Amino acid sequence: MQTCHFLLFGYGRDGEIHRADYDGSGKLEYVTEMSPCESGADGDSQPCYMSLAVTEHYIVTPYQSDSSGKTYLIATVDGVLPEGVDDRINMLETDK
Repeated sequence: MQTCHFLLFGYGRDGEIHRADYDGSGKLEYVTEMSPCESGADGDSQPCYMSLAVTEHYIVTPYQSDSSGKTYLIATVDGVLPEGVDDRINMLETDK
């Protein structure tokens, strides 16, 4: 397995770059840790002592950018590439 960069779409993500170990299978499991907090009786947040790991499942599709010619790994929930992938890539390239 090697560590790769992905553009993630789905589960509230819109082309964010994330690093993850990838075996080339076309599937990616990305684990995020969330810390649920409870509100106290007075409405103030109480400290969190427990974290919850959530596994998100993605389908990985290699995508060759029309503008740069580079190939990117796009991870989506349903395997369908969203519209405007090149626009998102171009925005990320200019942010560097």
